[in-house]
Amino acid sequence: GSDRFVEDCSYLRLKSISLSYQLPKNFCQKLSLSSANVFVTGYDLFTWTTYAGQDPEVTLPSNVQELAMDKAQTPPSKRLAAGITINF
Repeated sequence: GSDRFVEDCSYLRLKSISLSYQLPKNFCQKLSLSSANVFVTGYDLFTWTTYAGQDPEVTLPSNVQELAMDKAQTPPSKRLAAGITINF
């Protein structure tokens, strides 16, 4: 292998973050609920890197003799999940 195209692929990735809000008791009582919680979770939202390729997270080969190569894999998609938990 040649080191002609080797570059620093250091990165920092925000894999997941979750925000949650417990609704006030008096609001829940008006709706005949014992409690309610609203949440939003985001996955793979940001990647900070100077790497020129699509995704700095390169899969390592199973054979130690092979070189790790960027095979231009598509970066993970950004995902959001939202929901509400209600207790009666």
